[in-house]
Amino acid sequence: LGVLFDKELLDSFRPSSTIQHQNSSDISNEPDGSENAPPEAVVGDVNPIEEPKQEAKEDAAPVMSEIIREELQKWEFLGFGRLLDRCLDLTSRASDLSDLLRITHLLETDLLIEKLVLEKNEIGDEACTLIANMLTRNTALRELHLGSNNIGPEGVRSIGRALQQNSHLQLLGLQSNPLKDEGGVVLAQACHSWTSLQVLLLRDAHVGDIATKALSQELADHQGLSHLDLSSNSIGDVGVEQLSNLLKKSPNLQLLGLQKNHIGNRGAQSIAQALPFSRLRFLNLASNAISPSGSQVLSSAAHDLSRKGRDLDLVMFVPSL
Repeated sequence: LGVLFDKELLDSFRPSSTIQHQNSSDISNEPDGSENAPPEAVVGDVNPIEEPKQEAKEDAAPVMSEIIREELQKWEFLGFGRLLDRCLDLTSRASDLSDLLRITHLLETDLLIEKLVLEKNEIGDEACTLIANMLTRNTALRELHLGSNNIGPEGVRSIGRALQQNSHLQLLGLQSNPLKDEGGVVLAQACHSWTSLQVLLLRDAHVGDIATKALSQELADHQGLSHLDLSSNSIGDVGVEQLSNLLKKSPNLQLLGLQKNHIGNRGAQSIAQALPFSRLRFLNLASNAISPSGSQVLSSAAHDLSRKGRDLDLVMFVPSL
């Protein structure tokens, strides 16, 4: 997958004042289609609903079919998306249900695209059924980014059922969606059978202690989980105590984002006690309710790890500009 300690992903765990974003204009100079766009009928000349579905052979080579290639070329030409390094980026460009239907239909049989970005499209819960159907059939997709789409508990329920049948997806981004504790619990139940999971991004997902407890229990013995982002939520000391058990049991969890929650000294003490048994290499606890004494407990635990040859990048405060 190539996500382990990827710079862009690692930056998402750091305080925002230290992040440097790459200008998208340096990556692509896509035509906007205002001058050279073909007639509207050309875009819709392939109907994903009426088109007969071809059964994929198990030994099929990882090559896009001509019809998929043609469709992606049209999206490129019209400025709908960008295909780069096996990534289809449709951020803020698939707001219509018919667009999403075309995308998911193509990805049901596509064997090239490994990363799909559908962020900031406000697709809502209903459209998640289309994504779920695609996930049960697609065997190539490794990353699915669904941030800022107004997805709630029902949408997560649809995606969760599909994840239980998917053994290929490794990263799921649901940040800035109103999952709430109900959606977090549903997702946790799906994670129990989602064996390929490596990265779970739930920043600003409106989750609290109840969802954190469920996630901690279901992910405790997960062999693949390496990155977990729970920043900008409503997690308190009760939830963090459950996360501490996750830290002790999870064999490969290395990055944990908990900044901008409601964690106090009790939670800090719980994490400090769990650190010697964990494999964490990065922990962000900035912008919580931890006092200087609680911070000192955490710093001492990190220092003890360093003396034993284990480095932990511990972030406690947001650096001033």
